[in-house]
Amino acid sequence: MTTSHARGIKQDVLNDSNVADYLQNFPDFFERNSQLLTKLRLPHVRDVAATVSLVERQVEVLRERNQSLERKLKELVDVARANDVLGGPYSPPEPAADSRAYLAGNPSAPLRPRCGRI
Repeated sequence: MTTSHARGIKQDVLNDSNVADYLQNFPDFFERNSQLLTKLRLPHVRDVAATVSLVERQVEVLRERNQSLERKLKELVDVARANDVLGGPYSPPEPAADSRAYLAGNPSAPLRPRCGRI
């Protein structure tokens, strides 16, 4: 006997009928949980089992591309976090004296690259 039986709590059984009833009672469920839509697989009904719906194939390709891009984005974020740990917060370099004069309103001041770099 489970704890819920001992307490007299009715256990809800999750089955197709209960899920269908819930979705009918709460038609906005997928609007509130849109992330679930990317995980659903709804194959098109077709007469010949060997054929593949063009829409179904396009969705599969887009789903795979999306997963690949999400993996790449996660990698980039992980690398950026590792770089932050290694280098600390970024602070831009102080401009050279001639750059400050130019930016302060003296356009005749020559701009020269520092350390021979452009």
